[in-house]
Amino acid sequence: MACSRIPDQFPVLERDGLVLRQLDAIDGDRWHQRLNDPEGLALSGDEPVESRKAVEQLIADVRQAFIDKVRLRWAILPPGEVASVGSIGFGPMEEDTRECALGISIGSAWWNHGWGSLAVEMVLDYAFGPLGLERVVAEIWSENPRSRRVAERVGFRHVRRSLAHEEYRGEPRDVDIFEITAADWPGSSVAAEVAYDS
Repeated sequence: MACSRIPDQFPVLERDGLVLRQLDAIDGDRWHQRLNDPEGLALSGDEPVESRKAVEQLIADVRQAFIDKVRLRWAILPPGEVASVGSIGFGPMEEDTRECALGISIGSAWWNHGWGSLAVEMVLDYAFGPLGLERVVAEIWSENPRSRRVAERVGFRHVRRSLAHEEYRGEPRDVDIFEITAADWPGSSVAAEVAYDS
């Protein structure tokens, strides 16, 4: 179901040199690399994608979900990067609710630089600002302390743990549910600058 709060033009967010823009074909090689990195896959729950053609289809699906006004997913570009080092986004978004789930994934070569925390802050500014959301939820595997630290650092609060909530490669995984509301979000001292792709 389409959500009218998703804009017609893709919102490009920028802050402190970090750019969040729409995913594009140029991001394919790094997406393929990330989707075949055992360390990253073990924490994200994504399945490996063997062919470059399959990655191109994934990117096309993400772009179509924006056109259909169902999801928003940004490419993450630190200063000096042309292709994305990961992605972050909301979805699915529905017309009759003002909440959604947040997901982020960054290639392991770019971990521990603060880009994930900054990207989450930027999209929360957008969520509680222009999108007018009231609640954002993050489901994080209990074995993923890195994502948990990012969530806590930006102000998410732990709601509960769902035991054996998901399965990955035949093994049950516990999931920690985090949330943040518009009332909780102080925003940051520097608002993300928003532009729109045409």
